[in-house]
Amino acid sequence: MIPEITKSEWGDIILEKINPELSSFSLKMKINSVRTYFKSGRMTLNEAVQDLHELCVKYEKIYADDLKKIFNSNYVAL
Repeated sequence: MIPEITKSEWGDIILEKINPELSSFSLKMKINSVRTYFKSGRMTLNEAVQDLHELCVKYEKIYADDLKKIFNSNYVAL
């Protein structure tokens, strides 16, 4: 199950407070994309978090290992 959108790690990864070594190229690209949009003012932090969360929901099984890294193993894939 994907961690709730209210978990601080979603915002922290966009704000670069956390930066784990991820294996999925597409997830890394999405994170970089939302970071850029946020920094440029084209997205609010909430919009960036929503965008990233939606992608992770859609591809939960593909991103399971990386989500564990982001959420310090407090994540359990279904």
